Amino acid sequence: HAVGGVSMGGYGALHLALAVPTAFRTVAALSPAVWQQVPEAARPRMPAFLRAGQWDQAQWEADAPAKMLTG
Repeated sequence: HAVGGVSMGGYGALHLALAVPTAFRTVAALSPAVWQQVPEAARPRMPAFLRAGQWDQAQWEADAPAKMLTG
């Protein structure tokens, strides 16, 4: 099995492959959205990281693929 995506889909592909490493043999993340700080203008388009309408930086950092790699 393989998973892949572009931009935010690339982020999702990385997140999924790292969360369930035995489910995928291959992951393709093309231009994944893996910023340390998300640009202010992009935040409203990422509702999974909004809490009570406000950006949740702690949730973004907790779900960061780099953090998943390093623990």
